Amino acid sequence: MSSLIKTIINDIKSNWECSSIPDKALMTCLGVSILLLLGIPPYNYLTERQEVFTVKDKGLSGDRADFIVYTDKDNVYKNQNSLLYWKWDSAELQSKIEKGKTYEATVNRLRIGALGMYPNILKIKEIKPNER
Repeated sequence: MSSLIKTIINDIKSNWECSSIPDKALMTCLGVSILLLLGIPPYNYLTERQEVFTVKDKGLSGDRADFIVYTDKDNVYKNQNSLLYWKWDSAELQSKIEKGKTYEATVNRLRIGALGMYPNILKIKEIKPNER
């Protein structure tokens, strides 16, 4: 280990009273934290895409009252605010979505069932029947 890394680890241990934590465990925690912090923005931007769907149903789900949209393609989307996209209008957007109507949406993220993750709706625009 370089002297800089050792200095950082010693500083963390002395300031946060964690001298009983082994260096490898602390480095692993720091490494995972850094990877997560650096990995989340690219993951969100790299999974951004356009999708067209007709809404079957919408509602709330989960303990945090997440907005959910169910589609004709048996996909489920969350409608959450997003710091990365500066999106703060999820409630207003959810109120505009109507059952039976077709929309073109900008979404990001992937469906990862084991983690309970759903794609997030970032923007949505109704497609009129004459525009299809």
